Amino acid sequence: MKKDASARKDSFPSAPIEKKKPQKRPMKSVRPDVKNQRIVLSQKGNKYYVQPEKGKVLLDAALKQSQDVDYKCRKGTCGKCAVTVESGKDWLMPPSEREQSRLKEQVNKGVRLACQAVTR
Repeated sequence: MKKDASARKDSFPSAPIEKKKPQKRPMKSVRPDVKNQRIVLSQKGNKYYVQPEKGKVLLDAALKQSQDVDYKCRKGTCGKCAVTVESGKDWLMPPSEREQSRLKEQVNKGVRLACQAVTR
């Protein structure tokens, strides 16, 4: 047996339907602003833009993001991966003893070893 559309309409009271606004969900990231942040590096006349990845070595983060930072030993002894941090230095941990001994006064000028600098 087929039900008539008008019968269904009459069986339910017509009440206005309230539309609720969707609630914004908080971001799960510990650092919600990281998507808008980046570390700007310069090396031998080239600029590199690296998005910080917590706990990662700067060189690894840069290479993962297709930034061709020059490097060789990955141990902090050759100095080939030395970069100048132009902005975003707050996204890096303080220089390690190895960086400080290799770079000496250059550390005070914003130079870091990409293979030793760790992101926050």
